[in-house]
Amino acid sequence: MTRRRGCNHWGGEDAYDEARGREIAAAAKALRCDAIDADEARLRRRYGKDPAVLKALDRADGESG
Repeated sequence: MTRRRGCNHWGGEDAYDEARGREIAAAAKALRCDAIDADEARLRRRYGKDPAVLKALDRADGESG
């Protein structure tokens, strides 16, 4: 959930200059944002019968950190 929030945050940032673009790219790489959807899908399959986990994943999807 922390990764999802971080990816949501950095994905919404504006790369207004080259340095900022590098900062955003580094944060996205460190958080492995390119794999976040697949990782979430794996969690949903694994914990699909646990309403608390599903609720936490849903909540994190709409938040940014």
